[in-house]
Amino acid sequence: MAQLMADILMLLHFLWVIFMLVGFPLAIYFKNNRLRLVHTLGLVAYIFLAVVDWYCPLTLGEEYFRQMESPGFSYHGSFLAVWVERLIYVEQWGAPLWIFRVLAGVYLLVCVSSWWWLPKAFFTKGQAHEK
Repeated sequence: MAQLMADILMLLHFLWVIFMLVGFPLAIYFKNNRLRLVHTLGLVAYIFLAVVDWYCPLTLGEEYFRQMESPGFSYHGSFLAVWVERLIYVEQWGAPLWIFRVLAGVYLLVCVSSWWWLPKAFFTKGQAHEK
């Protein structure tokens, strides 16, 4: 059961990372304020975790369940199997982490500023072109 829980958390974590990458463009395309808000709050959480140098709770949860199955198991800060980990964990790309943190911060600024340059009225059905 612990292995199944760890695998479920791994999948959720992977899907969350994908959402963090493409959630903003999807929210704009589908004109969905709730999606845009969830995405922005997720980015805020990511930036917070990066700044305070904490691991994601999904990482810790998966590692906990994997250790229940195999005591002594540790990813040493990683949450996915090696083949997916290389895609997700940017520290393995060889560039300094601060570059990715700055890029995430810029992406967050674009998402937050979108509430001004694409106001809520833009997303309200039937009101975008009314006079």
